[in-house]
Amino acid sequence: MDTVFGTAILNILERFDANVLTYLAIFLMSMLIVLFSIPGVLLIALRKRLVDRPDQRKRHKKLVPSFGGLAIFSAVAFVTAIFDIEKYFPHWNFVFAGAFLLFVTGLKDDVVAITPKQKFAAQFIAALLIAYFADVRIGNLHGFLGIHIIPVWLSVLLTSFGVVFITNAYNLIDGVDGLCGSLSFVELMALGCYFAYMGDTGFALCAFCLAGAILGFLRFNFYQARIFMGDTGSLVVGFFIAFLCVCMVEVDDVHRNGSPLNFYAGKGHLALALAIVIVPVFDTFRVFATRILHGGSPFQPDRRHIHHLLLDAGLNSRQICFSLIIVNTVLVAVTVLLVKLDINPTVVIALLFFMALGFLLIALRLRNMAASKRKEMLLVEESKMRQNLNLSLDTQRGSGKVGIDSKMISKQN
Repeated sequence: MDTVFGTAILNILERFDANVLTYLAIFLMSMLIVLFSIPGVLLIALRKRLVDRPDQRKRHKKLVPSFGGLAIFSAVAFVTAIFDIEKYFPHWNFVFAGAFLLFVTGLKDDVVAITPKQKFAAQFIAALLIAYFADVRIGNLHGFLGIHIIPVWLSVLLTSFGVVFITNAYNLIDGVDGLCGSLSFVELMALGCYFAYMGDTGFALCAFCLAGAILGFLRFNFYQARIFMGDTGSLVVGFFIAFLCVCMVEVDDVHRNGSPLNFYAGKGHLALALAIVIVPVFDTFRVFATRILHGGSPFQPDRRHIHHLLLDAGLNSRQICFSLIIVNTVLVAVTVLLVKLDINPTVVIALLFFMALGFLLIALRLRNMAASKRKEMLLVEESKMRQNLNLSLDTQRGSGKVGIDSKMISKQN
């Protein structure tokens, strides 16, 4: 057993050895750029009053700038240019163009709110740049629902809608200090390690670059946040993660560098990619479905998201972040195990959604228990107030002041 484990570790190290310094350099450079640039962004945003103002749905009570995405995108743009990522992936220009479009869209939305239709139009154009022009699309469902190869037109359409949905999922999960950033960081590190192991250097560099930028951003975003990611950041982060997940699914028998798929069977890629993004994707799907079933617009803001349920259950921002990271990690680990057991992909994805539903029911149970406890506490406090009031009336009755005080109490009631 030890020999098998040792051989596996050596195999992994050998695969990482060729580019490990490059991965580390791109990670650290992105992180340092964000660490040094955010204080300047904070200063300018506060001076110009470009801030996110609190309201009844938001937890923060003070003015907070929401331009963290400006530093994140700038770091990614600079570092990917320095390391010439296009030589690893010839259509990188279309991917970057899509990210830039969403960056500009998010920037405008953070300064002057735009309509959901305008935001969706930009997202769909960015998705088409990936699916059609960059030729990165899901062309094989690997047996999910019995489907394998799909036509090009359906592949482009499916990929575009998938990218738009995942991009929005990360935009909507950004509701608690550090949540979107911490989830994205863990997922990007997983994607980076996966692509590095499989020899897809360009995709690994992209993942590690964005992960480093997000880690630098988290220094200023954990509770209490000094700056928010904003649409400028969440749309770009969701877009890149969606792009990398499509890259994971699209491969069939060999990777871009010609290495065979000797770790995951091709049919496991769809389930694994879905497991990596399951927390924001499942939450967005559930919230949209719930809003539609209640006769409302799927884009109408409310407090149905998973982080709202956990906040109502009494968890703080850090506890919510770590809880959802643990849930995401568990679901990915279980998915890997099921894939290794060569289980049908339809069954794996169904089990994945049932497990996500189970965690949701736990969150709802915790929320309801906390609500019941708060209700009991209010009843106890109300009972004590009544007892004190009756005691006060008895005391005043004995002193002859009950007539005046009774009239005052009846007026107050």
